[in-house]
Amino acid sequence: MAAKLINNNTESLADFLRIGDYVRGRWVVHQRIGCGGFGQVFSATDSQNNGAVAIKAEAHNCPYPQLYQEALFLRELHAYAGQHGIPYIPRFYHFGTWGACSYMVTELCGPNMRMLKKSIKKDMFSAFTAFWLMKHMVSAVKTVHDYGYIHRDVKPANFVIGSRDNYGRRFYIIDFGLVKKIRRRTNGRNRFEGTLRYASLGAQRNKDPCLSDDIWSVFYITVENICGQLPWRLLGTKESVDSSKTSCHNSEFANICYPNYRSVPRPLRKVFHYLTSGTFDVERSYSKILNLIDEEIASLGINERTHLLDWEVPLGKSGDQKYVQGAEVREQRHMAAAG
Repeated sequence: MAAKLINNNTESLADFLRIGDYVRGRWVVHQRIGCGGFGQVFSATDSQNNGAVAIKAEAHNCPYPQLYQEALFLRELHAYAGQHGIPYIPRFYHFGTWGACSYMVTELCGPNMRMLKKSIKKDMFSAFTAFWLMKHMVSAVKTVHDYGYIHRDVKPANFVIGSRDNYGRRFYIIDFGLVKKIRRRTNGRNRFEGTLRYASLGAQRNKDPCLSDDIWSVFYITVENICGQLPWRLLGTKESVDSSKTSCHNSEFANICYPNYRSVPRPLRKVFHYLTSGTFDVERSYSKILNLIDEEIASLGINERTHLLDWEVPLGKSGDQKYVQGAEVREQRHMAAAG
């Protein structure tokens, strides 16, 4: 679990977990590190092993409780995996009640993608970092799908890197309060839940949840990571966002400026084709997408293992020029191949 944006609606939860609280005689609360719509996240120490953990708290009277479902999901996954853990999924330790709230103890993670992007000049990632993130977002979402669930709230704030003591390029997907099992059709009798900016058109039109919904969200996030923002960023209604997304779909996202690219980057162009042509399937499309991303990173002339991600670059030592040069090499190769 990692920090989220501060939301004043959850300010009262500070009364439930205070600095120094000794929750269930085991976890010592240190400080609040973030909060969402109806809950807060605290850093803490496990007194049994001195390990760093995160505690997520939610009020008992929360109008839209999600923490119990999230804990059930994580408990089920870790029951399958045992002590070895699951790639891309934070470790789950405990769920219980404390005072006027429910709480969940998990592995402590680092900053989320939204925070990392905001820390970068111009609020956008380089090509290498954007596609490195896309690769791991797809892999993380695939992990959720492999266990028979759809995440349904894929957004930058729900992807995090490792904790401060062990960034190690560890990458996680979090916040499973809206997960749903992959089930038979419900004839469209659904209520929209999630984040409008990154939701698929199908999801925001209340269609049956499907695996491709999560991939659409990864697609939108990657466009935003490369371009800085999405065309519908400032729109506030489902209707206006639907109209803007539809316009972009009709142009196959060619009406957006992609820095260092002359047109839509090849992985995005191909993924868009998979998602709109009805050819996305569980068995093949994940590996196709991951191969496309690997090819794109290789075409930049960058060693993925050693090249610094944007937030790893020391202050004042930007690698933008190297990315620009890599993009130019890639474009020359593509033009030669086309000729």
